[in-house]
Amino acid sequence: VAGQTGTENSIAITQSGGPNWSTANQSGMDNAITVTQSGDNNGSNITQSGKNSSVDVIQTGYRSGSTVNQYQTDGSMVLVKQSGGYNNSLVNQSYNNALTVVEQSGNSNWSNVNQH
Repeated sequence: VAGQTGTENSIAITQSGGPNWSTANQSGMDNAITVTQSGDNNGSNITQSGKNSSVDVIQTGYRSGSTVNQYQTDGSMVLVKQSGGYNNSLVNQSYNNALTVVEQSGNSNWSNVNQH
């Protein structure tokens, strides 16, 4: 499911296997969301607003989840990469020109990043 307002924004969601799900809501201008999921029962929820910012989520494996909230940022980036099973990540970013990178492999990992 994708929702978009603003100008020159992009959302790309690619999924294989299944069932996988993704929700992406985007507002502002010149923002990009890219989600790539393969395997089974993976999910992502992304909310993005601001300008010139990006969110990339890559999940392979099974039963992993990612939530990214990128609010009113300018020139910021979030990258979440998870492989394995039962991994979860929560990123809250509301700082300009910021970079958050989360990389988890294996099983039953949890990350919580707040960048304000």
